[in-house]
Amino acid sequence: MNKHTPGPWKIIRHNERRPKSVTASSGSVCSFNARLWDRDPIQAQANASRIISCVNSCDGIENPALALEMARVALKAAQSYLRNTDAVKIRAIDDALAALGVK
Repeated sequence: MNKHTPGPWKIIRHNERRPKSVTASSGSVCSFNARLWDRDPIQAQANASRIISCVNSCDGIENPALALEMARVALKAAQSYLRNTDAVKIRAIDDALAALGVK
């Protein structure tokens, strides 16, 4: 059994203003706190969208944190290897590392 409900996840709307729950193909994953939606609907929608985006982006990756760290390590190794050979390739790798939050 998985540690979490497999994706993809999506938001089911109760009405135009407020979503009702997050669902997956296997059924409901969670429901939303109505008080948060009443207090700050913009933040609540942003939080819900981020949760859905993160879950769906990581679908099929057993350990997302490890996968991200491996990508960082691989890019740093490529950066070191190519440092003195090709400025265009180095710039592309630097941009990829920056997107991953690596300085």
